[in-house]
Amino acid sequence: MKVLVTAKALDLDRTSEGICTTKFLYCLVQAGMEVACLAPPAMLAPDVLRCHGQWLNQVKLIPVEPWFPNRDTVPPPVTRALDPGKRISAWVKNKADALIAYGTGFSALSWAEVRLWRKALRAALASQRPDILFVRGAGQGFEPHLAMAGLGAATPWIANYHDPFPISLYPAPYRRHFFVMSRMQEKWNARIMRTADRVSFPSERLLRWMLSGKLGSLRRKGVVIPHIAGEVPLAAQEPNGAKVELDPARFLLIHAGTLLEPREPWGLFEAFRRFVAKEPARAASAELLLVGTVSRRHKADPRWREITQSQGIRVVEDRISYPRAMRLLRRASVVVVLEADAGGSPFFPAKLTDYLLSRKPILALSPLNSVVSDILGTGYPYRATHSDTARIEEILEGFWASWRRGDLAQAGALDALADRFSMGRVGESCKGLFAECAACAGNG
Repeated sequence: MKVLVTAKALDLDRTSEGICTTKFLYCLVQAGMEVACLAPPAMLAPDVLRCHGQWLNQVKLIPVEPWFPNRDTVPPPVTRALDPGKRISAWVKNKADALIAYGTGFSALSWAEVRLWRKALRAALASQRPDILFVRGAGQGFEPHLAMAGLGAATPWIANYHDPFPISLYPAPYRRHFFVMSRMQEKWNARIMRTADRVSFPSERLLRWMLSGKLGSLRRKGVVIPHIAGEVPLAAQEPNGAKVELDPARFLLIHAGTLLEPREPWGLFEAFRRFVAKEPARAASAELLLVGTVSRRHKADPRWREITQSQGIRVVEDRISYPRAMRLLRRASVVVVLEADAGGSPFFPAKLTDYLLSRKPILALSPLNSVVSDILGTGYPYRATHSDTARIEEILEGFWASWRRGDLAQAGALDALADRFSMGRVGESCKGLFAECAACAGNG
């Protein structure tokens, strides 16, 4: 089977979507499919693909061209340094761009990108003649989806949603609503879903979240293709990045990932401080390591400086290569997933699959109604909300006791979950889904 995949991100070493897309491509190759990938030229540059192994040679990489020379470094709207004539011209352009965004839901720059995707998709569909087209975006970048919604192509296609879209459909506290613009974006979202032959989501919870209300009638199109808990063969030469020294003899908790504003670490910090304070020996044996970017709001909080200078708590914001990050997880005693208290949280943190792959016990600071809880099971013994300091401390005590006994590796027993999200299982599922989608489209 021939599959064409759109990719807005392939940077395995930098972004979550880059990791997810890379794993997905490798999964399809391993399943025996003939794979082509359509992506912006910047995503196909040698420095972006430096982590990818030789297997990528089995994927036909097709650049979306022409492309914006500075698509990812758009200059600020207007600066006072401009002379009066240029300032007026820039002011008019900014107002025109704002009118386009409010009138259509997306900026003029986004629509220009949509046109490039549409042209590239039309050409790739004609030259590659795939059996199925799988459309991926990145973040709120759904330009490939928008391009397909207006293309009218005969090739059956699957619109993939990694998170809710648009941002007005996020749960609180992530949700943002921009009056008329959000309403237009939601109309385009409905058009994408109605046009696509199938709509895929990484979890059943996100599927139900998005295909509800006025879009509930489209639930028959919904399918689940989870994030993958599988290793991708990497390049022999490891990319540069920060090195983090670890003491293998310590009781080590690691949180790997961005600390977004709604992901509040205060309960975890306080629980760890209380845990360490109970016994003098713990200060020398226990460490909480956070690896990843931290939101400005957290760092501006007066508690941040105080807590991060506490004994045993370390924060590393320097970029760490993906291979090195995976090695860190394998050396952890416990890995930590931290989520906001978002009602019915539909997010599937992609790092959860890396955690499963590490075969380490997971401290899940997640709401009961969340994808993480769905996956681990409602009876999972090491779950708490991020603000439940007493419960987090209790869980740490249990982990510590197991670590001292030498049987911490058995805590959680998540091997079956790692198999459920493995390359082989997801690849076979995709083969069946793609064949069914192509057959249905062929029958009209």
